[in-house]
Amino acid sequence: MPVSVPPSEAAGLSHSNDRFAEVLLALLPLSNLYNASFVGQIFGIELLFFLLLPVLLLLSRRGLPNSSRTTVKILALWFLIQIATDIAQDISLGDLLRGWAKLLAFALDYYVLSKLLTTPRRLLAFLLGWSVVYPFNSSLEEFDFATDWKFGIGFAIPIASATALLLLLPTRIRLIAALVSVICLADALASLALTARNNFLSEFVAAVLLGSTLLSPTRRILNIAVVRHPLAGAAGGLLAIYLAGLTYVTLAESGTLGTTAYEKLQTQQVRGVDPVLGLFIGGRSEYNTSFVAIKDSPIVGHGSWFRSAYYYSYYVDSVHQYGSPEQINFVDSTVSIGEPLVPTHSHLFGSWVESGIVGAVFWLLALWTSIRALQRSVQLSSTIHVIVIVTFFQFVWNVLFSPFGGSARLSAAVLIVLYQMTCRSNDRVSRSGETDPAPTSPTSAN
Repeated sequence: MPVSVPPSEAAGLSHSNDRFAEVLLALLPLSNLYNASFVGQIFGIELLFFLLLPVLLLLSRRGLPNSSRTTVKILALWFLIQIATDIAQDISLGDLLRGWAKLLAFALDYYVLSKLLTTPRRLLAFLLGWSVVYPFNSSLEEFDFATDWKFGIGFAIPIASATALLLLLPTRIRLIAALVSVICLADALASLALTARNNFLSEFVAAVLLGSTLLSPTRRILNIAVVRHPLAGAAGGLLAIYLAGLTYVTLAESGTLGTTAYEKLQTQQVRGVDPVLGLFIGGRSEYNTSFVAIKDSPIVGHGSWFRSAYYYSYYVDSVHQYGSPEQINFVDSTVSIGEPLVPTHSHLFGSWVESGIVGAVFWLLALWTSIRALQRSVQLSSTIHVIVIVTFFQFVWNVLFSPFGGSARLSAAVLIVLYQMTCRSNDRVSRSGETDPAPTSPTSAN
């Protein structure tokens, strides 16, 4: 005869199980401190995900929501097209395996995280652990504070602070938004002093957006700019980014930010054009190569780990025209080395060059999902809305201006899961007519 459990005890057990799962998810990213070279770089958490995969496939009764299923299908199509492309382009076995391993690891990260992070609190718990470990995955072998701040510490501090506060005080969303806004502003100023320009822009935008959600007049303006008239909002955002870039150039040229910032600006600034545009062109010589390769084959990619002396010559020309003396010396030393790897320095353009239009479509859809998530987050009606605002600009920056691979795989996967959960939770609210959604599992929707 089955023994019935009183509802109060059942609720207590469920609450205990949830908290235990959250603790495990917060600890899970610690496994990322381990990494090994096996057909490219593989992290400890991906080895755990590989062991979890058959369990999730065979035992999990919870299906993926529609948006996640669609993403998995696009990833599968992307992988199959990459296989066909590599075979057609006669890519070497080593490069072929590295490209396939990168896509498979990214798909594994996304699928397992979509299955595990089924509630906002579970997502926050994982993000807390991930943000603590992130600087260790992104740092170089030799510790350099300015470099490690740019590639890890500066990005992680606001996320770690926000997730910890939201887990401890989930009902004080606006208070936490105010505190995190101050943290982002302090982070932006520190990044400015350390010449970490992308961090400066990312945290400055996050501070402004979070600060704008706190007062009714600014919240209404933000709602109009982001939700009702997004094109006007985008124009306003670009203007704000331009002014922030102009502030950096002015301070660096005057020597206010120190000799390092001044010297770095002199080596990367392109003269004769707008100062902010000149700074962008000087720091991104890889795009000339990407644009030529995409123009030559916009639908079918050039293959995994694309190597070509012909396309690399465009990069060399750009560096000689716009780059620093250190960059010029480096590329000159690599010109004679067989078929050099073609640099792209972008999730979007790198995937487009290697995989063709399907790789580009994936990242364009990811960008669109992040924009929709931001639109739904300006009202701060859920804990994860704060994290969406904090991470939005950095995600957009990474998709457009950072190479894809290594620790970037897990970063992109967890943020896409975050943005999809945000979109689903608000879709559920709009259908039910509620105004203040409870943070329930998104997998029941769609």
